[in-house]
Amino acid sequence: MHIGVKPNACDGCEICELICSKQDGRFNTKRAKIRVINEFYKIPEVNVCRQCEDPACVASCPVDAFEEISPGVYAIDQETCTQCLACVDACPYGSIFIWREKVLKCDLCGGSPRCTVYCPKHVLELVE
Repeated sequence: MHIGVKPNACDGCEICELICSKQDGRFNTKRAKIRVINEFYKIPEVNVCRQCEDPACVASCPVDAFEEISPGVYAIDQETCTQCLACVDACPYGSIFIWREKVLKCDLCGGSPRCTVYCPKHVLELVE
């Protein structure tokens, strides 16, 4: 299971980032686990974990901070993570982010990713 992204469909509204970032009733796109890359004169791109079949991020972690929360979907245990950033370097897609000494990776919100619901252009979809 992963979040599918329709190519060239994103308009860069960043609502997915806002929805993903809402924690404790506050919005802060810097702690989102999905990112919209808006570059001048380019179509915006969505960067989110692809839930790789053989994830290099998980294999690179020296302290086993990743836990499989459902088949093929991994979350980072913040208590175990030492912020060594080996997983950030290992991700071939640059889909692991950092915010205030926390390593952030999409965990599909427990199987119901909110970004897919609130995207006004339906760019994102949960793919089984």
